[in-house]
Amino acid sequence: MTQQVIDTSTLQTRFNKLLITDNDKIILTPFNCIFIYNKNKENWVSYTSIKEIILYEKSIKIIFKDLSTTDIMGDNNEGLLSDIFTSLCLKYYQNKPLQYSAEIIFTYLSASNTSNILINCLPENIITKELDRQKFKKHNSNWIVSDINSHYQICDSYPQKMILPNNSSLKNSIIHAKNFRDQHRFPIISYLNASSNLILRSSQPMTGIMNKSNSQDEFLIKEYLRNADISDKNKFIIVDCRPLKNVYAQKYILGGGTENMKNYQFTDLKSKEYANSKAYFLGFPNVHILSDQNEAMLSCHIIGNSKQKDENVKPLDFDWYLNIQHVLKELDYLLKEYLLNSSHLLIHCTHGWDRTSLMTSLLMICTDPYYRTIEGFFVLIQLEWLNYGFRFAERFDVNEYFIDDMEDMMTEEDTEPQEDKTNNGFFMNKIDSFMDKTKNNNIADIHTTLKKKLGTLDITAISNKFTTNDDIGLDPIIKKKLSEHSCFKTKKKMIDHSDFEQSFNSDEENEIKKIFKNPDSKGGVSPVFIQFLDIIYQLIKQHESKFQYNGKFLLRLLKEITSGKYYEFLLNNDKERTQYLHSLKLDEEKKVKVSWYNMIDTKESEKNSDYETPTDQSDHWIFPNESKVTFWKALWRS
Repeated sequence: MTQQVIDTSTLQTRFNKLLITDNDKIILTPFNCIFIYNKNKENWVSYTSIKEIILYEKSIKIIFKDLSTTDIMGDNNEGLLSDIFTSLCLKYYQNKPLQYSAEIIFTYLSASNTSNILINCLPENIITKELDRQKFKKHNSNWIVSDINSHYQICDSYPQKMILPNNSSLKNSIIHAKNFRDQHRFPIISYLNASSNLILRSSQPMTGIMNKSNSQDEFLIKEYLRNADISDKNKFIIVDCRPLKNVYAQKYILGGGTENMKNYQFTDLKSKEYANSKAYFLGFPNVHILSDQNEAMLSCHIIGNSKQKDENVKPLDFDWYLNIQHVLKELDYLLKEYLLNSSHLLIHCTHGWDRTSLMTSLLMICTDPYYRTIEGFFVLIQLEWLNYGFRFAERFDVNEYFIDDMEDMMTEEDTEPQEDKTNNGFFMNKIDSFMDKTKNNNIADIHTTLKKKLGTLDITAISNKFTTNDDIGLDPIIKKKLSEHSCFKTKKKMIDHSDFEQSFNSDEENEIKKIFKNPDSKGGVSPVFIQFLDIIYQLIKQHESKFQYNGKFLLRLLKEITSGKYYEFLLNNDKERTQYLHSLKLDEEKKVKVSWYNMIDTKESEKNSDYETPTDQSDHWIFPNESKVTFWKALWRS
């Protein structure tokens, strides 16, 4: 835990960009908070990297998205601490991460040297390189790198290029098969091992209550299997990451479901009986439950105010680590089916970008030692997370569009608000403008608008200002809504909502129902990627000599990914990233220089000194042991 003590007793300014003491400074730039302490030591953090800001009586705790912390001590000066707290909150809300990323990109390009760029590890070449590196070349002309999705016309959360069977008639099948899968995420290849067993991935089938099927979806999967080596001992397993009850909820409420295995008993592949197909349910919790598990760990081990923090409750007894044990147990089972029983796997959850990315990545890491090298791990994240649409911006709560949306709500005759120190700056004026335009609307419309504009963010500091400014004229329901956001917290009760409790809860319940019934809901904020890194840490601890990188490397990677520096992690899919780069009007030579791969340089302290390069096939595989899970103290700063 990083603890920085800042003497705030001589602060002279309020809601300004510069907060000065005798020896220390807090500088709030448009994109960064800069702590200067001990006269020469600096700590730069982007607002995008902030997860929570908590105001205590004598201190402020900043929790970052990589779960590191910074404490600001106030020497009993509650008023000045409140000013710093509010300033940080407002700056956070004004933050535009993509603008920050653009500034970094152009700074980097102007200072970069082509010789420092790892040309052999650029995203443009990854698919082709993996086609050559994996065992696809063993099959000669069976497989190609297809640009069937070159303009994202088939699936907007898939990459432009992907590995497909070399079959000219397959495009038409995919066009029809995509409509059978949630978000058009049709089955696609993740990996082919030395024994020619496939790992496929997709989203859930939209079978609905009528148990619909799709012959083109079945044909597509059959073509994948036909192009691999088939023997009579092969099995085909459809792995559904969800609990069975969740599958039925999707089926009857949202029109989703799981495959009817009668339609996937292929018997005509190379004249081999191929009737060993089955479905297998992993029972992993959804992103919302995973968030709750993470918050419990956060509250106990980082915030430190949980009643659960006593001698009788061990870290491994928390649901977070019980869930990790469950993942490792199921991973072990699937690895044995895949590697020892020569099974082909199709893995999916609901949308196919959370639990699906988790399982395909873990299977590939345990199977292929290349992904246990530093370069290979970067390639894996690019392939299974970035390329296949893991929603980094949404899961890590990158609120890029909030201010833009607020500005769009202003009429043409509105002038741009100027900074007004007496009314807490231009951002508060924007809030006022928004509320003036909505306060006379139907309350249900207000809830919907707030949900859309504020998303998952919470800004208790703003609600505090509302309570101290009687003339601001906000609807009490809106006050309550703003006070309940989760991103910013305070130990003090800032608003008395007792008069509105009943009516708001009723409306909130209806809003939740609406979201649940909305098939376009993507899930919101969730620590899926943090869970992935924690599981990798468990594998490293169990097989240290098999990994080139260690826990320090994983922590640095998490810090960099959540830093706001790299545009790849500020957006949700390849299409958004392509459009963003296009908006910057970079030429092709410059585009290849702005990848997150430039963080691949690794310190010796981030490498395992006992790492051994595998010498033969028997040394390639690793298997997890769910009984040997270790509490990752460095992650939770305990």
